[in-house]
Amino acid sequence: MGLFSSSTFYSRLLAPSLAGFLISSAGFSPVFMVCSVSGLIALLIFLKFPKTDIIKRDVNRNFKEGFRRILSIPMLLILAIVNASIYFGLQGIETFLPLLIKNMGINPFITGIIFT
Repeated sequence: MGLFSSSTFYSRLLAPSLAGFLISSAGFSPVFMVCSVSGLIALLIFLKFPKTDIIKRDVNRNFKEGFRRILSIPMLLILAIVNASIYFGLQGIETFLPLLIKNMGINPFITGIIFT
């Protein structure tokens, strides 16, 4: 849990600047290549984790019970919907803002710095 949390934090910190630098220096293609390679590395690291002996029935039962519990708490459900809406809205900005700024003639690296 801590590894996942740390990796998402650092990736959100470093990725915009790195992508802005790559876009400004070499275009969009290297960004996709870096994403592909880093995804492949993450997959290989994931495959190296040891297997656990969890019975599938227990996991499914516990998941269903936990999901029902979450849905039965209105405040938690509202917070989850608000959080998902915020991420959904920000994703649109993060996707198209570099393109808009590049069309305006501004260096995309500046966009990466702003998002970082």
